[in-house]
Amino acid sequence: MIYDNGDGDIVHIPVKEIQGEKTLKDGSTRLKFLGGPYHDMVFRVYPPYDTVRWADGTTYDINPPLNLKRSPKWSYVHRVQT
Repeated sequence: MIYDNGDGDIVHIPVKEIQGEKTLKDGSTRLKFLGGPYHDMVFRVYPPYDTVRWADGTTYDINPPLNLKRSPKWSYVHRVQT
């Protein structure tokens, strides 16, 4: 997947480097959603992991670990619509 690291740099992250709570045999991963209406929920998702958009327009973007000391796991962060 292609990821904007926040500094304006676009970097390539191999899908195998995205760490979820559990990677299943079918290639899906369980990832947590942070912020927005689905905050703190865990969903089973399939690659590509870049963005998840709900029917109501709610959007979450994949994000590297926000706090490596607490959790080394990737998560989805709510994108605030402007």
